[in-house]
Amino acid sequence: MGEVEVHALRQVSLSMETGDYVAIMGPSGSGKSTLMNLLGCLDPPTSGSYHLAGEDVSKLSDDQLAEVRSRQIGFVFQQFNLLPRATAAQNVELPLVYAGVHSPRRRALETLEQVGLADRAYHRPRELSGGEQQRVAIARALVNNPAIILADEPTGNLDTRAGEDILQVFDALNADGITIIMVTHDSDVASHCKRLVTLIDGAQRPPDLERRSTVSLLEALRTAVMSLLSNKTRSLLTMLGVIIGVAAVLVVVAIGQGLTADTLNRIRSLGTNMLYISPGAGRRWGPTTRPGRLTDDDWEALKAHVKGVAAMAPTV
Repeated sequence: MGEVEVHALRQVSLSMETGDYVAIMGPSGSGKSTLMNLLGCLDPPTSGSYHLAGEDVSKLSDDQLAEVRSRQIGFVFQQFNLLPRATAAQNVELPLVYAGVHSPRRRALETLEQVGLADRAYHRPRELSGGEQQRVAIARALVNNPAIILADEPTGNLDTRAGEDILQVFDALNADGITIIMVTHDSDVASHCKRLVTLIDGAQRPPDLERRSTVSLLEALRTAVMSLLSNKTRSLLTMLGVIIGVAAVLVVVAIGQGLTADTLNRIRSLGTNMLYISPGAGRRWGPTTRPGRLTDDDWEALKAHVKGVAAMAPTV
């Protein structure tokens, strides 16, 4: 920029394997977009080298780079970048038209079906939701069967549900063996990836600090606090619901334990080692029933034959 020289990236040494699922994170101005442009063969590096599938693409001409992009790389942008006057099918088949592929419409429809939009193939972007437009963009990136998909904030303009649907599409594509590299600020998006690369001031975080897990505890706590503070009313209502729910459970448990203890105390006051014997059902004599009863003979029989009784008293 005139006499000012800015190093957007420096000392970045990065290797990605086939089938990798990588999230590139970092604060604004850390070099994420520049790294994405280099990986996508949109910009050549001013120094160093970039090998894609064994080929040093950092020394290729613009036409050669365009050929590499059309054969090996698919791009998914935050703003979708769909042609507004073209249908979904026409947007998806455009890369095939440029590549001179025979019968592009058939393959475009097959790719739209792959992302679940077969029934929306002839709708224009303004007739589609944000999530559907992003699916069209993904189909356009897939139509040439690329080995790599580069996604720049693919869920940045979507609501939570649509964003989750798009991430599930990426998960399924990666399960099919496609290498996916996405730039994101969202730790929830990064949690879907198998690997996390962090850039700080244009430099790569040292390898020993590069995280293979989803998100660190500190980042998770920071994200949670920001979410709570940005939605104070919802957070307050949620906390109130949790407090009432926990208090209700505690009260119910306390009442149950109290009733149990009271019942046991009543039983103990009667004597837990006492046995009461009462007459059984009455005997039938002709048309009437004679009530059953215990007699002195029964009492004497019990005293004679039942062992271990400390005391016995008949009552009427």
